[in-house]
Amino acid sequence: MSALSTSDKVIQVNLKKHVPEGPVTEDAFDIVQVPAPKPEDLKDGEVLLRAIYVSVDPYMRSRFINKPGYLLGPFQIGQPIESGTVAVILASKSSKYKEGDIVQGLLPWVEVLARDPKGLNHVQKDAGFPWSYYLGACGMPGLTAYAGLDKIAEPKKGEVALVSAAAGAVGQLVCQILKNVRGVKVIGIAGGSHKIDFLKKEIHVDSTIDYKSESLAKKIAEEAPEGLDIYWDNVGGETLELALRYSRPHMRIPVCGMISQYDLSEQEQAPLRGATRIVWNRIRIQGFIVGDLWAEYYDRFQKDMPEWIRQGKIKVVEDLVKGGLRNAPKAFIGMMKGDNLGKRVVEVTSGIDPYRK
Repeated sequence: MSALSTSDKVIQVNLKKHVPEGPVTEDAFDIVQVPAPKPEDLKDGEVLLRAIYVSVDPYMRSRFINKPGYLLGPFQIGQPIESGTVAVILASKSSKYKEGDIVQGLLPWVEVLARDPKGLNHVQKDAGFPWSYYLGACGMPGLTAYAGLDKIAEPKKGEVALVSAAAGAVGQLVCQILKNVRGVKVIGIAGGSHKIDFLKKEIHVDSTIDYKSESLAKKIAEEAPEGLDIYWDNVGGETLELALRYSRPHMRIPVCGMISQYDLSEQEQAPLRGATRIVWNRIRIQGFIVGDLWAEYYDRFQKDMPEWIRQGKIKVVEDLVKGGLRNAPKAFIGMMKGDNLGKRVVEVTSGIDPYRK
């Protein structure tokens, strides 16, 4: 959909079935048309929104499983998928928002919707970069990197860090904050020559490991002969085990994700061999969900990250999927397979963002 054209019907993407294990496939989604809300339908306090960008992220995989436990709970059959969204306000009956404001928040996958604006945050319209960055470097992935490093990793200049999924949405930011802001030596793990070239030539990590063609154990030993001070875990499994093997005393491990395990049942998931090193080396290993740190870090993060981008300390690389909301399911599925480079975002409505070339 382009610009601010209106229609009696809009696209909505619902959950068709839960996926307890194995990869999520297109038959888990149901793309439907629903009536478009109108400005005159708004209740007091509500806003009318048109989606500009929606985010696809690995954490969403857990919401396709119909069991409690995850912070946000499972998606519901017949109801829209939801994720981070940047939207423009088309009409408002809220004193906090006006027509033309750009906002970001967790919203359902529908082109146009009317709702209470609780939970929405204003996007700086004149920040000097595409508004989609508020779903990546200046949004949830960026805050994940920023807060997880500060709260758990506590990096110190001169230390050595290993980052898994280093070319992904969170990983690339972790690498750059560690190297360019905190002065840490960074070893980035990724799969395939394209991603390795990106880590070397675009964000300039100190060294790389291609897990598809190189021995992880051999390369970690070569690149960190005195061991690791920090391991940022996005994948779990063998890589986490190897990080423990090459740990230094008082190593810190923020566990941000375990994408290698998400499609497996609990019985199939990898054991954690070498766990006794957690005791011997007094290792701090902590899983976290960024929502728990939002209130503590959001304001500081929104001051620092845009400035780092403008200073050139953080280079943002996006994987933009065009063609509208219909392409969001394919974008999510491909992201889970690892075919994205950087933060994957779906452009729902074109022609609104002045910084999008």
